[in-house]
Formats: sequence, C-alpha cells, structure tokens
Amino acid sequence: MTVDGVIFDIDGTIWDATDSVVLGWNRALEKTGDSFRIDRTINRYFGKTVNQIFKEVLPKEYSEEQRKILEDAIFKSEENALMEYDPVIYDGFIPVIKELYKKVPLFVVSNCQPGYLENMLKITGAEPYITDYAAPSHTGLDKPGNISYIAEKHHLKKGVYVGDTVMDKEATEKAGLIFIWASYGFGKNVDSSYNIESLYDLPELLEKI
Repeated sequence: MTVDGVIFDIDGTIWDATDSVVLGWNRALEKTGDSFRIDRTINRYFGKTVNQIFKEVLPKEYSEEQRKILEDAIFKSEENALMEYDPVIYDGFIPVIKELYKKVPLFVVSNCQPGYLENMLKITGAEPYITDYAAPSHTGLDKPGNISYIAEKHHLKKGVYVGDTVMDKEATEKAGLIFIWASYGFGKNVDSSYNIESLYDLPELLEKI
C-alpha cells in the first residue's frame, strides 16, 4: 500500500446521525418555547460548518439574541441525544478500521460542532484506532485547512480523504489530497476518480491507488 494516511469524514461516511440531530434540535426548540421545528431534510446541510447550518436553517427573522440562545440550547441537547439515541453506524466501519490501522494511520476531519467528533469516537468504539483528528473547534480552520493540518502534522505524502459530498471533494482537492467518494452517504452524483459503495470496499481500493 502506497497510501500513507486515511482521513475520514463523519456524517454520511462513518455514520448517519440524522435522527439524533433532529431529536436534539427539536427538544431544544421546544424547551425554549420556539414553534420552529426541523426534520430529516437537515442532513442536506451536513458537511457545512455549524455556523453555516444555523444561518441557513434557522428562520431569518430571528434576532442575534434569539439565535445565540437557541444555538447554545441546541449544542447541549444534540450532545445528549447522541448519547441517548445512537446514530446508525455504517456497516463495516469498525471491522475495516481494525484492519487498516495495522497498515496505515487513520484520522478524522469534520466541520462538526465542539464535542461531536469526540462523542463519535466513543459511541462507535473507534478511539483506539484513530491516530489524530481535527475540527474547527480544535484549530479554528475550515475543512480544507484541517485536512492540510493533519497531512502536514503527520507528514503525509500520499494521503486520502474519504467523504460523501461535493464539499468534501472540493476541500480535499484544495488540500492537495486524493478524494474517495463514499457513494452510500448523503451526497449524490459526485464526480470522483475513486469511489466506494461500502466501507468494506475501502481496503482493496487503497491497494490500487
């Protein structure tokens, strides 16, 4: 294997946490007395930063004070929902990373909110197999910046990023790494030289890159 590092996205690549996110958001909205609610279509925004999601999803007429109160409530409520209502972990994730980490260092980079990445590692049991990770709350960087940060920190010469959206592809290309499209995720019709229909396809594909 000539690939010297594999970086994973979270939502749409490692798991589907849509139901947990919906539960967390709507609980927070109910507790704050807000009538606005979200549904599973929220996952169309996954991959964007938290601030971008709030800006695009919350009603435009909300004041800055209303937004801040809601955002703080949503962060806490969503964290609780993740621990209470386990997301759907995509088939093959743990078996595949158990196999791969013996051959190549594994990483996670996401645009998620504070604590989300760490909770994912605990819930999935992936923590022992992940060398390092990065999110905006850790570095202050966007996704291309965090992919580059991991690549530079760990001296990756031929690293790959596994993600499911066009945004993931663009971030990977900007960072100068190889993109692998997880076609089973949320993104549709992503034009990529490499793709997997299941995480079980990943080890064989990495041998060919």
